[in-house]
Amino acid sequence: MYRQLIIPREDVKIAAVFGDGEPALTIRKKGKGQSVWIGTYPAYGYEQKEEEDTVTKNLLTHWMIPGGYPCIKQVRIPKIQKEKVTLAPFVRLLETEKEYILCAVNHMNKETEIMVKLNHENKTMKLEGAHGMFYRWKKNREA
Repeated sequence: MYRQLIIPREDVKIAAVFGDGEPALTIRKKGKGQSVWIGTYPAYGYEQKEEEDTVTKNLLTHWMIPGGYPCIKQVRIPKIQKEKVTLAPFVRLLETEKEYILCAVNHMNKETEIMVKLNHENKTMKLEGAHGMFYRWKKNREA
């Protein structure tokens, strides 16, 4: 099993531990939000299985906002949908008081496109292999 060594700060809560007592999942509250760090790659096994693994799916989605973020209507990565890959690109939305930041990282060694349908526009992010990018917008454009 893949695992990371986590050395939590004093303001971080240890929510779960590995069998040897080392931190496995931590939570840090900051302002109105929180960050959750899982010291492993739980999606790896889930991504490799042909059948649905509800236990892993529930672990991964437990920390997510139900229904996703209201400002994102759809995320598509056409190349991934056509072929099986072992380490797919990912998209994350970060939020501050004034803006959203959409981050995309392409772990593959070849170029790919990530298509994101937002409330205010459609955005296509073309990423070279092993590269990433971000897109920022003010919250008042969300309407």
